[in-house]
Parts: sequence; structure tokens; C-alpha cells
Amino acid sequence: MQPNFIKYHATLAKYFSVQPLFFDGNQQKKPHIRKCIEQPFQQTEAQLWDEVTNTLCSLEFIQAKACFRMTYELVNDLNTVLQVIPDNANNIYIQHELRRRIEV
Repeated sequence: MQPNFIKYHATLAKYFSVQPLFFDGNQQKKPHIRKCIEQPFQQTEAQLWDEVTNTLCSLEFIQAKACFRMTYELVNDLNTVLQVIPDNANNIYIQHELRRRIEV
């Protein structure tokens, strides 16, 4: 990711982070689908690791994705972050080494 694009993703991540997860408040029947899709993507692209971790671990966010039947997309968001987050770099290296050994 080019550094000049990171600031744009950060701006969009901030925009979506302040949006409500549900349009109908406490009834929680109408999720803000655009926020559910964009927020983790923009946070990941902006390398906002703490923010994207908090988003994906938020029970309210998980509920919003589930309400709109986006559980596979939630799992995909988690897997995407796990592949690029620096805290997981050692685990990724170990997985690649194990795959390499199995293929030989």
C-alpha cells in the first residue's frame, strides 16, 4: 500500500466508525450494511490494527453482520486481517514454512 493512500483509507475508516451500526436504533433490525462492509476494509487498508481488531471483536458489529446474513463475510474480514496484521507475522511465517515442508 502506498503511504499516500493510507491517509485516504484512514479518513474513510474514521467516517464509517462514527456511523450507527443500525438505522433503527434499539430495534436493531436494519443494519447499516455499507458500514458493515466498509469499516473493517478501510481500517485494514489504513493499517489501523487496534481499531480493526476492536471492530471485528465488537459483539454489536458481529450482530449487525449476522443480522444481514453476512457471517461468511465476517469470517473473510477476520482472515484478511490475520494475513496482514504485524502481530501475526510470526504465525504466518510458521504456516508458510509448514506448507513448504509438506509440499516437498
